[in-house]
Amino acid sequence: MNVKNYISLFVLLLLSGCSTINQELVTKEKLLTNSGQTEQLIEFYKANLVEVPSYKIKLINLYLDNKDQKSAELYINTLEKKDLEDPEIIYILAKLEYLKRNYDASERYLDDYLENGGPKGNYYLLKGKILARKKDYNGAIANFNDSKKNGASDREANNNIAVVMMLQGRPEPAMELLYSLFAANPNDEKVRSNLLLASTRSHRPDVALEVLKHDSSEQEARVKLKKLMQSVKPL
Repeated sequence: MNVKNYISLFVLLLLSGCSTINQELVTKEKLLTNSGQTEQLIEFYKANLVEVPSYKIKLINLYLDNKDQKSAELYINTLEKKDLEDPEIIYILAKLEYLKRNYDASERYLDDYLENGGPKGNYYLLKGKILARKKDYNGAIANFNDSKKNGASDREANNNIAVVMMLQGRPEPAMELLYSLFAANPNDEKVRSNLLLASTRSHRPDVALEVLKHDSSEQEARVKLKKLMQSVKPL
């Protein structure tokens, strides 16, 4: 085999090795995402930032979704000035201002995001959250529905709609909506938490018990349920 063929073989093996590593990361990321294990997913992104720099954006978004403002800002401050014109980064800044309860500033970033070509689904999703905070509940639900029509996650939008229903004093329809999400993926921590709240407010201990039994024994779940039902306050 001549030198040229040796080099070609070496390059082929090198590329094959990189592809295998990348595929392993993709597979692990998918498994962690589907499992709803947020903390493990955060650690996964942090551990592989050097190899996959694009994980930084996903990491920041996870921190923001977990309401961890300090950790999100730590990584946002490492972004370069030129990055701030990227719609994905503008959206992150909108989410940060929302987390800081600067809703008008968040809306301004959202408008910039849309003007710079950001997907409408994400726009309506965050707009709905802002309106919910401003107690425009009907407007919030309308925006969450618009987000679904424009490619946003049905699951996330419906979870948010259920939260707004509870804010409106309608825990029963919220519970029904959340239960369908729970049945589809019981590992989703956000959905479980919201369903637990909706079911206790709806005086449905059977549903609350089912949620509690997901990560507790029957006996432990019943003890937790008793305390929960005693703490429920009328809306």
